[in-house]
Formats: sequence, structure tokens, C-alpha cells
Amino acid sequence: MKTKSQAEVVENKRRKKKKRADESGKSAKPKAGRRAEEQSAHELLEAENVRLREALKLKERELRLMQASARASGQTPPGSEGNVARQAEEALRESEALYRILTEVSRDMISLVSAEGKILYVNIFAARQFGLTPPDLIGKTISEYFPPQIAARELENIRKALNAAEPLYVEAPVRFGENSVWLGAWISPIMGEGGAADRALIVSRDITERKQAEEEARLSRRRLIDLINSVMDAVISINSEQTITLFNPAAEKMFGYKAEEMLGQPHAILLPERYRSAHALHVDRFARTGITSRAMTGSAEITGLRKNGEEFPLDASISQVEVEGQKYLTVILRDITGRKQAEENLRRQNLRLKTLREIDSAILAADSVESIVGAALGHIRELIECQRASLALIDWETKEGLIFDVRQTGKIALPKGSRVPMALFQDINETLSREQPVLIDDLTALPNPQPLFQAAVKEGARSVCVLPLISQGGLIGTFNMSSEIPGFFDEEKVNLGREVANQVAIALTQNHLIQGIRASEERYRTLFTGMLDGVYRSTHDGKFVDVNPAMVRMFGYDSPEEMLALDIKKDMYFAPEERVSLFLDTGQEKVDEFRMKRRDGSEIWVEDHGRYIHDGQGNVLYHEGILRDITERKQAEKALRDSESRYRLLFDNAPLGILLVESDGTILEVNPTALSILGSSSAEATRAINMLSFPPLIEAGIAADFEKCARQGALVDGEYQYTTKWGKSIHALARFMPIMGEDDSTSLVQVVLDDATERKQAEENLRVAETRYRTLVEQLPLVVYINPANDATYTVYVSPQIESFLGYTREE
Repeated sequence: MKTKSQAEVVENKRRKKKKRADESGKSAKPKAGRRAEEQSAHELLEAENVRLREALKLKERELRLMQASARASGQTPPGSEGNVARQAEEALRESEALYRILTEVSRDMISLVSAEGKILYVNIFAARQFGLTPPDLIGKTISEYFPPQIAARELENIRKALNAAEPLYVEAPVRFGENSVWLGAWISPIMGEGGAADRALIVSRDITERKQAEEEARLSRRRLIDLINSVMDAVISINSEQTITLFNPAAEKMFGYKAEEMLGQPHAILLPERYRSAHALHVDRFARTGITSRAMTGSAEITGLRKNGEEFPLDASISQVEVEGQKYLTVILRDITGRKQAEENLRRQNLRLKTLREIDSAILAADSVESIVGAALGHIRELIECQRASLALIDWETKEGLIFDVRQTGKIALPKGSRVPMALFQDINETLSREQPVLIDDLTALPNPQPLFQAAVKEGARSVCVLPLISQGGLIGTFNMSSEIPGFFDEEKVNLGREVANQVAIALTQNHLIQGIRASEERYRTLFTGMLDGVYRSTHDGKFVDVNPAMVRMFGYDSPEEMLALDIKKDMYFAPEERVSLFLDTGQEKVDEFRMKRRDGSEIWVEDHGRYIHDGQGNVLYHEGILRDITERKQAEKALRDSESRYRLLFDNAPLGILLVESDGTILEVNPTALSILGSSSAEATRAINMLSFPPLIEAGIAADFEKCARQGALVDGEYQYTTKWGKSIHALARFMPIMGEDDSTSLVQVVLDDATERKQAEENLRVAETRYRTLVEQLPLVVYINPANDATYTVYVSPQIESFLGYTREE
């Protein structure tokens, strides 16, 4: 049976590795890439060792052949045995010399260990880790120098490599005396005379820094994942094919999908069908721009699609990053449904207030009942968008209702001037007399409709709202609205109509009673009811004497009468003592800000412009004032404080240095990370530096880039070698970001710092190591060449000795 040489075994191993790499479609995995440096030294030593051993065996084979030939012929060539033996000995010495040169100058730990753990060889660098020399270790066992657990693990790894007859790479923590380090080791089996592996060549390298960096990267990724999972906004990442690679819990809650449902799915399913193709082009264009991030909203609204088919509005910002040649885009989404609803409510409220002010103005400007009613009907139709609005006055003597005025689109069955018998509406009149509205959601559903309602159906009306006009406690008429839409009049529309009806009723009363002292009362009442702020009079013991409609609306009550029945201390404060602490009779008008309680129990903040009214003896008659709702202002102030608190938390705990600088170079703020990077003694000492005039900053080019950012309002990135005021030499990466003021000029510059000193030092150390290695190889008395691990068909490096050995130039 033919025994394979060690060279053949090594070559077969290389071919198997290449075949496995070709089958997987990858020439080198990321993990193998990280180990390339460790493997290169191991392969070089193993290859040289195999070559020299093969040369020695060839010489020994020649000697045996010559001896056999001599014995067969009965002659022994004079001196032949001695010549061959000397050649073999020279080859052996050459092998040992070259092998020792390579191992002793190596910065790796190299040893030769038997299957039983006996140390057959160890280089100087490895022995030095134990504080010993090679002779101290050779002949001993690894159990004598390692703790039992580590020694058992090493013996197990050696046996695995020998049994498999293939190199084995392991990474494990090892203790040398008091020092604990991580080692990456290649354990290569060495074939004995019988072709079986009986020894192991171990090449180890200290990979502690790499393991620490991997752990830091793992922790950093864990922190990033925890942050993404904890934010309230949806965070979704897609790859260049626009399929989802990240779907955080907030996104699950927002869209109704589980992350496992969405990973690998096209992100377009989160958009309505009509937007998908255009959005895909938009994302593709952004990916090609190279812009790091930007908001997606612009002037158009982004619409999302939930799993249940519901569409909803979104605010979005998008960013992109390239990782290992693969582009990823991340979008942060915020559901703005609530904000849109608030904006719509605010728009409607503004329109309502605008219309009410116009009605107030029209009523105040009117010089007759006809003008008052016409203005009110015209504005209420615009505000509520109803089909018909009319006002009827009741003549209690004739018991008839007079259609005083009408505003309507289309034909009119009951025109202005029509009279209707009140007997037909006795039930309705009783409800109206109690100051309650009458609502009919669908006239066609009434079993026996009155003639008036039949006429309304002929006009196209389906729903009706009838509101009372009350004057001095009595019903004087009705304010009527109708729509062609069933159920049109909701609570909001009824309340709007009620406000207008109240204003009209007051205006009518005033118009009929304008004389003497009542003329003055009319003007006061118009102002009183028309003000947007609440107006009140109250007794000192806590009862309202009078409140205006704005006051009623402000606190959520249905009528002034409801508020007049309140116990102010009990019903409008969260604790009675709060009112006692506020009201002191100073004899002067004063302005206070305090909180009160609405009818529904919610909090309202008010600004009170109030004063005490006294009788002739100086006794307090009542307290009167104007209340303004400042709840939104208070909420805005709190939101501002909360925003500043969140910013301060991020600023103080950011992993990068951050400085906030005025455009003139004055440093306003500096975070703790920046102080650490600069080696600064304190924030005060750092703020004493001017970014434009400090000489070291000018010399490093930092001042010029800062000035460019401040002057042009542009983002500026830079890399600088800089010695700080405190003598610390750093290699800094800096980004200058302009913060624009109201006049579109740069008011502040935010400077973000990162210390790249260690990375630069590592790059320099690598360059020096490569130079030393190249110098060593080029001085060896042999040819050294390097082929890629995955392709032996070409050479990436060859030493200068190629010319003397083979006659080729290095370029050839």
C-alpha cells in the first residue's frame, strides 16, 4: 500500500478547502477574514516545514537506493555513502536553521507538542509568556504550566486535530501567571514516519484586543437594538430591493403586523395601492442621491395602510447607510392621526369663532330686527353648511308662528311671511320652553308628520333642528335649521346653532327694549355675550351672579343658569382652599394665573383680570373679572420644558463629544464626552476658548472649517491632528452643523467630535509590522511567494530571490 507524503497530504487539504469554498459560493467568510492574519503565519511555517522534510526524505531515499545497488553488485562506490550522508545532514541542518529563523523571530507563540501533551519545541516568544526560556519548557508537559481545566482543554483540541488529520483553529481564554488573555491558535497535525499524525504544531496569537472590540461591538449593537425597540416611533429598515429587514415593536403596534410577518416582505404593502409605484420611485431616487438623511413629508402627505385596511397620515424621515456593499434605508414614522384631528378641530374652531365674530359684528352693526335676523341666518348656513335656516317669531296673542326670514337653496315651500298655527306643535313648544332643542334625524321616518314637516320634506329636507329663542325667561320664537342629510345635526352643530340663537334672541330683546336704562344694558349684554373671554361676577362666598356664554363654553357647561347654581369653591376648584388662597381684597385690580376645574373634571388654566366691587361703606359686594383660557399656553410651556429636558439628557450622555458654539466662535455648551476627548479640566475652562481665534485650532485647520460652516450655512466634515489646550494630542474627526436663525443665517454651530487617535495608531502599527515582515522575507536565502487562499493560479507577492533561483524577474 502506497503511503502519501506530507506534501501530498497538505495539498489534498488545500484542495478540499478550495472545493468547499467553491460550493458555498464564497471565497472567504467574514470570520475567516478576521483570522487571515493568524492563518498566514501558520501556513508559511507549515509549508516550509513540509518542503524541508521532503528534501531530507529524498536524500535518504537516494542513499538507500545506492546502498541496495552496491549490495546487489557486490561493490560499494568509494565514499558514496559518506557523500550522501553528508548531503542529508546538510539538508537537515538547513531545515533546522531556516525553521528556527522563522520561529524565533515570529511574534506568534509557536510550539510542537506530542499527542500526550509533551512539549517538544517552543519558540522564545512563547516561553517568554511564562517568564521562562525554551529549555525550561522543552521536555515538560502542558499540564505543568497551565491550570488543570485549561490543560485538559488544550489536550482535547490537540487530539481532535490529530484524529482528523486536519488543522484546527480555536479561540479561548488562557492565563499566563496573573495575566489572562484570549488566544487564537492554529493546531496543525504533523505526520510521523508511518503516515499517522503523532505531533501538533501550534501557532498562537494574542487576540485579546480583537475580542474586546467584538464584545464592545456586540454591546453597542445590543444598545442600538434596545433603543430601537423602546422608541415610540415606528422604525423600519429596507435593503436595496426595498424589502423589510427591520420592523420594531412600535411599527408592529402602528401597522398591526408582527415583525416575523414583515421581514423579507416589500415595504410597499404598508402603503395604499395608489401610492406604491410612485413611492418606490421616490425611495429609489433617494437611494441614488447619496444624501444621508432627510424628511419625506415636504408638501405632500404620506399615507400609511394598517393590516386592517385603515389608512392614516404619517410624518416620516428617511436615512441610508451602506454596509459591506449593501445599501440599507431606514425610515422613522410617526402616526399623526391625533395631530391631524387636532388641526382639523382647530381649523373648525377658528372658523366657528370667525363666523361668530362676524355674526356679532353684523348684529352690532344692524339697525333693525330684519338686519339682525338676516345676518344671523346667512352666517349660520355658511358655518354649518345646512340646506335651510329660518327664524320664526311667536305671537302668543294669536297663537301663531310667523316665518320672519328664510335663507335656503332651491325651492321654498314655506316662504318669508308664512304663518303656522302653534296648536300643531304643542309638544315641541313645551320642549323649547324648557330651553331644550328639538332634533328629528329623519323626517321621512315620522309616522304622522305635521303639515309643516311635510312641506319641509317637499323642499328636500330629511333632518331638522329647532332651537328656542328665549327672552327674559320666555319663549319668543324658534331658530330652525334643516338638511337633506339624515342625522346631520350632531352635538357640535346644535351647540353652534344654540350660540347663534342665543345671540339672536338677545339681539331681538335688545332691539325691542331700546330705551332709557335698557339701552345701556343692551350694549353691555351684547359685549358680555360676544366676548371670546369669560366674563363673570361672583359673591365673596363663592356663588356666580352672572357669567357670559364664553365662560359657559370655557368650562363645558350647557347654560349660564347651570353655572349660577354652582358652588365655586367646591365645583370649580380641585380643593376649596385653592380659591381661598387666591382672593385677597387689596383694593386694586390684579392679574393672577391659576388652575380651575371644568365640568368634566379636566384641568383648565386661566388668567384672571379681576377686581372687587364695594358698597358705600367699603364692604365687598362682589368680585368681577375676565377669565382667559391659557391652558394651551401652559401645555406649550410644559412641552418646551420637557423638550429641553430630553435634549439635555441626550446631550449629556451622548457617546460623541458635542459643543454648541455661536457663529462668532464663543462656546456656549460642552458635554462630558467632549471634555474627556479634549482632556479638559472643566466646562468653564473649555468655554474660555474661542473657536475662531484659538491658535492651535487655527493651526489644525479646525477654525477655518468652523468659519466655513458658520459663513456658508453648510455641513462641514473634517479630520485633524490637534494638541489641545491641556496638552492632549488627538486625531479628531469633527462635523460642523449649522443651526439657522429666523433670518435664515447661521446663529449657532453644533460641533460633533470623535477621537480617532487609537484607530490611527493601530493603522500605523499595522504599517510598521508589514514593513518589518517584508524586510525579513526579502532577506531570507530562499524564494517566498504568496498566492490567494482561494486561487493558486496567480501570485500576489514574490521575494527578490526569484531571479537567482529561477531566472525570472519579480514582475514576470
